[in-house]
Amino acid sequence: MRKKKVYEDKGNQLLTEYEANLSEFKATENFKKYASTIKRLSHKPKASSGAPKKPGTMPAKPPDALKLYKDELGAGKKTSELVAAFQELPAEEKAKYRGRAEEAKKEFEDQMKEWKSTEEGKKYIKETRAFEKRRKLTNARHKFLKDEPKRPPNATLLFCNEKRSEYAAQFPGLKGLQLNGKMAEIYRGMSAEDKKEFEDKAKERQEEYLEKLQEFKESSDYKKYLNAIKAKPAGKAKAKAATKDKKKGPAPPASMPKKPGTAMTLFMKQNKGGGTLAKQSQAFKELPEEERKRYAEEASKNLEEYNEEMEAFKKTAEGKRYFRLKAASEKKSRIETAKKKYLEDAKPPKSAPSAYQLFVQEKRPALQSAGKSMQEVAKELTTTWRSLTVEEQKPFEERADKAKAEYEEQLEAYRSSPGYKKFEKFKSSINRKPTKKTKKPKAKAKGRAKAKAKGRGRQKEPEKKADNSSTSDVMGSDSDSSSSSSGSD
Repeated sequence: MRKKKVYEDKGNQLLTEYEANLSEFKATENFKKYASTIKRLSHKPKASSGAPKKPGTMPAKPPDALKLYKDELGAGKKTSELVAAFQELPAEEKAKYRGRAEEAKKEFEDQMKEWKSTEEGKKYIKETRAFEKRRKLTNARHKFLKDEPKRPPNATLLFCNEKRSEYAAQFPGLKGLQLNGKMAEIYRGMSAEDKKEFEDKAKERQEEYLEKLQEFKESSDYKKYLNAIKAKPAGKAKAKAATKDKKKGPAPPASMPKKPGTAMTLFMKQNKGGGTLAKQSQAFKELPEEERKRYAEEASKNLEEYNEEMEAFKKTAEGKRYFRLKAASEKKSRIETAKKKYLEDAKPPKSAPSAYQLFVQEKRPALQSAGKSMQEVAKELTTTWRSLTVEEQKPFEERADKAKAEYEEQLEAYRSSPGYKKFEKFKSSINRKPTKKTKKPKAKAKGRAKAKAKGRGRQKEPEKKADNSSTSDVMGSDSDSSSSSSGSD
């Protein structure tokens, strides 16, 4: 047992040393080049990778004229011999085969058009388009993004890389991901002062990475990549793309009730295989009145149930979340539309370059003219900048400060432009929360007071009417009396 323990300890020690040596070796330039090459070769896109399988119900492509001729007369012959024999056929014979091929082609197109309108056809077309899009993106990445700078490690990863051999010896029982988890836990428990060293390194590397990335985005390869993946909709496709953009938003949850179909949709479900949409529509119109009424009542009942389910769904946590996200998406879409409308002519100024960026702009042309690669140029510029003294960096810092002051002036002018003010006004109108209307009760009170005042005035009016009536009565009595007196006379 003791001997076994000795060998186990020795084995663990050798394994720890091996991992430390391997970690150091992986940090060398040779290994990085090797890993980059292997990754590039292993991720080479394949033309048929991930392509959706054709459904069995999909109509088979018909044979052309040569294939028809081969099926009838070409058993056991070479293709070259068949092509030559077909070319030597009389014009009438060739026309016969071509006519049959054309008829088969028309029949296939009709079948295909009908099949594409089915659920299975729509699904296959959708999957094929998605596959083509993925393949296009993968091919473009493989071809044009070979020199794209790699994202640097964060502070935690820098700590793990630097301290791996130390903690591997301290925790010999932990390997791979387990050791990484333990080191990440140790890093989280460190004080802010201890973390600062790694956070500063990570920040510096991130700035360098962003500089290299910006340089790469100005290269011809990146522009070719953007052109390669750019969609080129035309005509109806362009209109569909615009409509799709408008409908962007959160995906409806699986538990969300689906809106039921119309009476026509219910009829089509029961009448599967009834032909094209136009034929189905005509068949529905020719149904007896009672039949159509039955479909309409069923559709109305389904709609009522859907409305009840939707109201219940809106009260659930999932429903509230979905409609909240949907409202936020619609708000964002409105802001984007307003930005295009108001800020089309008012472009914001470009951010002022940093001292390091100015240094790169000045020194890069000389290094590029020496025939060095983009990565070599970037590495040399970074090394040179770090080796400069504070006094040597000072001219670039002063130019950066001056550029920043100019940028702030331009930004102020941009924010004072009419378009920007209109955009901000629109944005504030969307972001403004509805205020509680507290003045309405006062208005009602005033209205009641006026009503009371009018009421009081109206109460006096009957008196006036009474006076008038009494006057008229008096006048009437006078006239009556006068008439009576005249009569008596």
